[in-house]
Amino acid sequence: AIFGGALLKTDDELFRPVDCEAGPDGAVYIADWCDKRASHVDPLDTWDRSNGRIYRVQSRSHVSSEPTLPNQHPPGFDLHNLSSDQLVDLLSASNAWFTRQAQRLLAERRDQHVLPRLRKKISDNGSRRGNEADSRDPQLALQSLWALYVSGGFDEKLARELLTHPNENVRAWTVRLLGDSRKVSAATHQQLLAVARSDTSPIVRAQLACSVKRLRGEDALPIIAALLGHDADGKDQYIPLLLWWALEDKAIADRTQVIQMFASPEFWRHAITRDFILDRLARRYADEGGDVGFGACAQLLQLAPNAVAAHALLQGMEQSLAGRKLENAPSTLQEWFAKSWPQHTQDPAYLRLGLRLGNEDARQAVLTILSKEAPRPVMSESLIEVLGETEHPEDASLFLTLLKSSESEKVRDAALSAVQHFPQTDVADSLLGIYPRLSKRLQQRELNMLCGRPQWASLLVKSVEDGQIDAREVTLDRLKQMAALQNPELNRSLEKRFGRIQANSPREKLSRINRLRLVLSPSGVVGRSAKGNFNDGKKIFQSACAVCHKLFGEGNSIGPDLTSADRKNTDFLLTQIVDPSAYIRPEYVAYQAQLKDESVLDGLVVESSPSAVTLLDRNNEQHVLARAQIRELKESAVSLMPEGLLEALPAQSVMDLFSYLQAEPPASSALGP
Repeated sequence: AIFGGALLKTDDELFRPVDCEAGPDGAVYIADWCDKRASHVDPLDTWDRSNGRIYRVQSRSHVSSEPTLPNQHPPGFDLHNLSSDQLVDLLSASNAWFTRQAQRLLAERRDQHVLPRLRKKISDNGSRRGNEADSRDPQLALQSLWALYVSGGFDEKLARELLTHPNENVRAWTVRLLGDSRKVSAATHQQLLAVARSDTSPIVRAQLACSVKRLRGEDALPIIAALLGHDADGKDQYIPLLLWWALEDKAIADRTQVIQMFASPEFWRHAITRDFILDRLARRYADEGGDVGFGACAQLLQLAPNAVAAHALLQGMEQSLAGRKLENAPSTLQEWFAKSWPQHTQDPAYLRLGLRLGNEDARQAVLTILSKEAPRPVMSESLIEVLGETEHPEDASLFLTLLKSSESEKVRDAALSAVQHFPQTDVADSLLGIYPRLSKRLQQRELNMLCGRPQWASLLVKSVEDGQIDAREVTLDRLKQMAALQNPELNRSLEKRFGRIQANSPREKLSRINRLRLVLSPSGVVGRSAKGNFNDGKKIFQSACAVCHKLFGEGNSIGPDLTSADRKNTDFLLTQIVDPSAYIRPEYVAYQAQLKDESVLDGLVVESSPSAVTLLDRNNEQHVLARAQIRELKESAVSLMPEGLLEALPAQSVMDLFSYLQAEPPASSALGP
């Protein structure tokens, strides 16, 4: 599909189109909510219910698209007065309003005497294959099939005939309607299996991939296996994941049969199996956990015919095991690893699994690699991450050494993340000693980490008092983060050094909004132009806002994309910036994780599994937390967006920022509907 241009434009700021429908006259009717706000940013029922409009959009040619009805109807026609045969005639109407109404009335009547006629329309209106000219109407065949179905004339005998219909859409809809019953006869199942193997239409195969999920496992799995054999569908936009969802639905209930599918080496060679199924299936079983889930992973690994397949399975398991060790792994998995290990002692995938299994040989191999700092930072990075998650007491010194001496910024970054797993105060002391040697970015990361534990935060405050850390680096946002730890001794230290930390009252926030409104109003600024500079505003946005928000395709997606927000509404923007916690959209509600090692992390839940939770914090950093490490995970009443973003800006910078925020999208980033 492509954007064909705007159907309707208006300068009316109250225009809020919410629905459109085709009418019997061929015009399009648009319902207009007619409100000042484009979105309702608070839960209060304060919008204007007294207004509302309906637009009628008519073709410039004014040519009526009404069909010719039997017995010329008066202006106030009523389709209920038509006979069932006359309703069948309307199925070929060019105006879709009449075809929909005719189908609805036929569904209500369920008139059996029109069924033979509908069947004939289906059979007479198939699109021919090949290069022959085709005067038939495939759309009428489809309309007739729908009418036949709602009239009660669809059964499996007819369905088996329609599965060979020349029109691919009729075949696809036949599959769709068969799926509604959630079971099929043996004869119909065999024909569906034949369709899965030989139908040339991706439309039909996509529908079969959708509907097969609704069948019993014993019927569904052979069809899934046949559909996986179409390697050309590996590049289809929909089919690969439709097949995965169908297989995943049977993965637990029909586990034995699913694993038996992989007994044939040929099955592993299919493109969709290799690229979409293997890692997801391994992750599904690993998420289930226990001897049964990891035992299924071991069975698949034993059946894997080559290294590529084994790596795909290991990748899926790695995703499931992120953030944790594998305690009490089943003997089948341990035995497979022990047998495979000697041939893969330098393979990162096997090294990572070995670490999670607690295999001492794998751990020693990893320590040897990291001690030499192999010339592959990406490999070292992933090994450091997993080594940190296994939390071996002796490894903290290794991570601190890498953080201090590594020449690779990525390795130092990984080492800083890994050392966070060790809550001892001597680790924080070492971090503060290394702080001056770090890049500015890593310094900011370290400060955020130090603010996450009461003991570490106390050492940070002491470092500020001793002059080792510039007090300006402890921003208001970080002070609030430390205060949220609710440690009495820490709070006394913070108050002594920085003063009392408390949120602004609603009255103070309203006062701030009013002051900023004057800055942005030409009549409220004396002796100065109220116009901002677009380019300067863009720079401010990139430094202050783009860490979380995207505008015109640039920035990150921690918070809402501002491109389609109600940006022209200055009051709305000011309220959201000055008081971001006043209303938080459900999808952007932050969660606070209190860990058993006394650390606290806030962020959006971007991934959740039975074994781990991944939080994305306000600095765009991900934290994978094993559920076993979490003492409490709760919704936060405070937005991830910090308050006070505009308070440090001079008036001209505020105007510059709003000039950019409220600008029209560049032509290259203009959005379609």
